[in-house]
Amino acid sequence: MISFNQFRVLLDPLMFRLKAPTGLCSKDHCVRILQSLRQMCTNSADKPLPKLFMFTKPQCSLCEEAKEALKPYKHRFYFEEVNIILPENKEWFGKYRYEIPVFHFEGEFLMKYCVDTKVLEAALKEYETFPL
Repeated sequence: MISFNQFRVLLDPLMFRLKAPTGLCSKDHCVRILQSLRQMCTNSADKPLPKLFMFTKPQCSLCEEAKEALKPYKHRFYFEEVNIILPENKEWFGKYRYEIPVFHFEGEFLMKYCVDTKVLEAALKEYETFPL
């Protein structure tokens, strides 16, 4: 995931071209798309979205249930699954093979086995209210 500042560097030249008389397409349409993209990459405090990692492995029914429980929150974080079976994730396999799904929020352990919405909500609120 790119940072908000990196995104802004990419976005600004496009916004400039849209303001020019020879814009890329319908100005209103493109501006709305770019604004939506920008909003998706940041939260209301204009901070980058926090990262939530789910350590998982194939054919994990608890992991599928956890992903469903996360759906209402998906606009508030960047989500990535880490398949602990892959050779490059050998360390995580040794650590979590009997405990999946396991969740890390911003690099720190958050929860395991299922999504605890109270714990997730507390972590998101803390992140969103903490200044950059």
